[in-house]
Amino acid sequence: MTEVGAKKQVAPTGDGVEITPLVIKDLEDRRRAGIARYGTPLKAHNGRSALIDAYQEALDMCIYLRQELTEQGWGDENIAEHDWKPEEEGLVPHTNERE
Repeated sequence: MTEVGAKKQVAPTGDGVEITPLVIKDLEDRRRAGIARYGTPLKAHNGRSALIDAYQEALDMCIYLRQELTEQGWGDENIAEHDWKPEEEGLVPHTNERE
């Protein structure tokens, strides 16, 4: 099986639904959800580090993407080559709660 990180793909054909309007709707939905949860839309100078928030979200995204790739059959045959053991480094599973 080809490694997923190096898999070549065909050029896009343009068939199917346009994605940008779907992303715009998703952004509008996220804005409403943020207002419902925090009472305000996301604004600059809000006391949080946008870089740290974005980096943490990107790490989560990598995990979700790899989960889906694995579930689609891209396997984990190379996992045994890596000996990282997070529990030995005192790391705990990620939660959705931010500190």
